[in-house]
Amino acid sequence: MEYKTSDTPLAAYLITQGHLPSTIDYSRPPRYEIIFANSADAIRELASEYNAGLTKVEPIAFNRILRKLNRILRNQIQWEDD
Repeated sequence: MEYKTSDTPLAAYLITQGHLPSTIDYSRPPRYEIIFANSADAIRELASEYNAGLTKVEPIAFNRILRKLNRILRNQIQWEDD
């Protein structure tokens, strides 16, 4: 089961928690969907905590990942782990 979101900061948070996107769907411009293929239940729990404001993240790591994700979305390319 997969988890999909178009919420870029949420996706960046999920990445900081170790959930890497499997693909990014650009098929419906200007919208996109970041797709996480594994651990959908765990990701839903993290997303719920994120939306409730109950999460903490290391700010420098979050900012670095958010900038990388925004660059990827602007260029309409796929996520690659560094």
